[in-house]
Amino acid sequence: IQAIINPIPTAPTVTTPVARCGNGTVNLTANGAVSGQVYRWFDSGGNQVFQSTNHTTNTFTTGNLTASTTFSVAIVN
Repeated sequence: IQAIINPIPTAPTVTTPVARCGNGTVNLTANGAVSGQVYRWFDSGGNQVFQSTNHTTNTFTTGNLTASTTFSVAIVN
Protein backbone atom coordinates (compact mmCIF):
# COMPACT_ATOMS: atom_id res chain seq x y z
CA ILE A 1 0.00 0.00 0.00
CA GLN A 2 1.28 3.43 -0.92
CA ALA A 3 -0.06 6.60 0.67
CA ILE A 4 0.40 9.96 -1.03
CA ILE A 5 0.20 12.89 1.35
CA ASN A 6 -0.62 16.22 -0.29
CA PRO A 7 0.13 19.45 1.56
CA ILE A 8 -2.84 21.50 2.71
CA PRO A 9 -3.53 24.18 0.08
CA THR A 10 -2.97 27.80 1.02
CA ALA A 11 -5.99 30.02 1.54
CA PRO A 12 -7.11 31.80 -1.63
CA THR A 13 -6.95 35.54 -2.00
CA VAL A 14 -10.09 37.24 -3.23
CA THR A 15 -10.27 40.46 -5.19
CA THR A 16 -11.97 43.35 -3.45
CA PRO A 17 -15.60 42.77 -2.49
CA VAL A 18 -17.95 43.24 -5.41
CA ALA A 19 -21.04 45.42 -5.31
CA ARG A 20 -23.82 46.07 -7.77
CA CYS A 21 -26.96 48.17 -7.80
CA GLY A 22 -30.15 46.29 -8.54
CA ASN A 23 -30.72 42.64 -9.31
CA GLY A 24 -28.29 40.62 -11.42
CA THR A 25 -25.22 38.43 -11.51
CA VAL A 26 -21.77 39.20 -10.08
CA ASN A 27 -18.37 37.83 -11.11
CA LEU A 28 -16.27 36.74 -8.11
CA THR A 29 -12.55 36.04 -8.56
CA ALA A 30 -10.04 34.22 -6.34
CA ASN A 31 -6.32 33.57 -6.75
CA GLY A 32 -3.69 31.30 -5.26
CA ALA A 33 -4.35 27.81 -6.64
CA VAL A 34 -1.52 25.95 -8.36
CA SER A 35 -1.52 23.08 -10.84
CA GLY A 36 -3.55 20.14 -9.54
CA GLN A 37 -5.80 22.32 -7.38
CA VAL A 38 -9.28 23.74 -7.97
CA TYR A 39 -11.51 26.41 -6.44
CA ARG A 40 -14.72 25.52 -4.63
CA TRP A 41 -17.26 28.27 -4.04
CA PHE A 42 -19.89 28.06 -1.29
CA ASP A 43 -23.00 30.03 -0.44
CA SER A 44 -23.64 31.44 3.03
CA GLY A 45 -25.24 28.14 4.09
CA GLY A 46 -22.05 26.22 3.29
CA ASN A 47 -23.51 24.59 0.17
CA GLN A 48 -21.08 24.15 -2.71
CA VAL A 49 -22.34 26.20 -5.65
CA PHE A 50 -19.41 25.91 -8.08
CA GLN A 51 -16.15 24.02 -8.59
CA SER A 52 -13.60 25.12 -11.15
CA THR A 53 -12.21 22.63 -13.64
CA ASN A 54 -8.59 23.61 -12.96
CA HIS A 55 -6.38 26.14 -11.16
CA THR A 56 -6.70 28.78 -13.90
CA THR A 57 -10.53 28.86 -13.90
CA ASN A 58 -10.71 31.24 -10.97
CA THR A 59 -13.92 33.21 -11.62
CA PHE A 60 -17.40 32.25 -10.43
CA THR A 61 -20.47 34.00 -11.82
CA THR A 62 -23.35 34.00 -9.38
CA GLY A 63 -26.94 33.40 -10.31
CA ASN A 64 -29.37 36.31 -10.30
CA LEU A 65 -28.97 38.07 -6.94
CA THR A 66 -31.87 40.04 -5.49
CA ALA A 67 -30.40 40.75 -2.04
CA SER A 68 -27.04 41.08 -0.32
CA THR A 69 -25.39 37.64 -0.38
CA THR A 70 -22.18 36.18 1.04
CA PHE A 71 -20.03 33.58 -0.75
CA SER A 72 -16.80 31.89 0.34
CA VAL A 73 -14.11 30.08 -1.60
CA ALA A 74 -11.57 27.36 -0.81
CA ILE A 75 -8.69 25.81 -2.72
CA VAL A 76 -8.65 22.01 -2.75
CA ASN A 77 -6.30 19.38 -4.16
